[in-house]
Amino acid sequence: MFGELGAIVIDADKIVDSLLEDRSVLEKIKEMLGGKVFSGDGRIDRVKVATLIFQEGKLRDALEGLSTPRLPKDGGYPEGCEGEESIAVIEVPLLFEKGYAWRFDRTITCTPGKDFLETA
Repeated sequence: MFGELGAIVIDADKIVDSLLEDRSVLEKIKEMLGGKVFSGDGRIDRVKVATLIFQEGKLRDALEGLSTPRLPKDGGYPEGCEGEESIAVIEVPLLFEKGYAWRFDRTITCTPGKDFLETA
């Protein structure tokens, strides 16, 4: 909806998915977690990865550090923004859990079952 209104929309999960196609990222994951998390065709087996990282918090943090998209630095703008007049909407599932909320001017939380345009 925001994209249709002209905002630049960035989906962190899609960025992570594209990173999981990057050979150098896959090599780092293999170094961290071993070859057992890959399927026969060389792709990540997400179930195996999830099983490992949720058992071991340090592995989860390390993997997230490797694959979490880099958010704009203080005062920086996402690619495609020409400055303060541009609007970017960045969908970040772990925004609050990872402490990234301070980097944004506004946050919007959508809750299942609520009218999307409802405001608190």
